[in-house]
Amino acid sequence: MYEMREYAPELRDLIASFMLSHADPQGNNFIPYDIIAFIRYLIKCIADMEITQPGTYNPAKYGRAYYFSETGENLRPVRKFTIDGEKRKYPAYDDPPLPQARGTSTLFLWFCSSDGHCYGFYMTNAEGRKDPAASLYSHLEHPPTNIFYDFACNLQEYCLNRESGYYRYVRFFHDIFHGYSHK
Repeated sequence: MYEMREYAPELRDLIASFMLSHADPQGNNFIPYDIIAFIRYLIKCIADMEITQPGTYNPAKYGRAYYFSETGENLRPVRKFTIDGEKRKYPAYDDPPLPQARGTSTLFLWFCSSDGHCYGFYMTNAEGRKDPAASLYSHLEHPPTNIFYDFACNLQEYCLNRESGYYRYVRFFHDIFHGYSHK
């Protein structure tokens, strides 16, 4: 339990809470069978997972790396559009964000829901449409067929307005929480 706090504090807390709340008639704490079965299930999932190593790509100095290809290099440049440089009365989602609390940052990650592999990351100050659209277009030869993103309705509009040929067969899905507040 002591060693587990370094690499799996949530699992340690789960085991500890069940051990403290379950005792046999002699007063000895034990882990219930359903928790043991759950831990065995997690171990089996990890053991069955295919671990792949990304290429030898060294991330860019601005805190981003995409492993869609073995080398991680750009396949095509992202085009600049006049609308992206216009000043607006009200800030858009991709405008420079307000300063965050000192010592905080946001990490944007690309994960595949099928294989659980992380295909890249980008350090940013706020979530928007530009980062996911640009990273896919510039680093991936063909886009994925499905994109799950909490801001997918605006991401879809952004992608189709800029590179409609590239994104024409992509389906965009957002989470249920965004659906409740969608306007």
